[in-house]
Amino acid sequence: KPLLTRSNQNSRQKVKNLFQVRDFPTLLQLWHMKSNDTHGQVLFIEPGTFKHDASIVPQGAQITRKEVMAALDAQRTVIIHNLEIYWGPVARFSLQLAGLFHMYAQANLYWSPGGLKSSISPHQDAQSVFIVQL
Repeated sequence: KPLLTRSNQNSRQKVKNLFQVRDFPTLLQLWHMKSNDTHGQVLFIEPGTFKHDASIVPQGAQITRKEVMAALDAQRTVIIHNLEIYWGPVARFSLQLAGLFHMYAQANLYWSPGGLKSSISPHQDAQSVFIVQL
């Protein structure tokens, strides 16, 4: 069962400060993220699957804002693995979760265009999952 919290102005602002769409260009400039079929830093997932769409960028190529926008325009979900390594506010949040749960807290970002019936296929993770949905 999901853990739900009451929303107030302060909690909404804290969540907004974790990561916003406007942060993407900075993130991609600071870090040379690459695409890969098997758990790469950045994946472009076809709707309703967990299959990376390599047609947007060749495997191993550096990801720029242009590829991210092309993926979203093509109705792909953009996934960035281990965002806590690359982005300070998310790193601090992950450390707080690690302290609360007494275990490492990894942060993966899933960005789907609006209106998708299903962003990825149902699947099972090998770890416990804490989800923040914006």
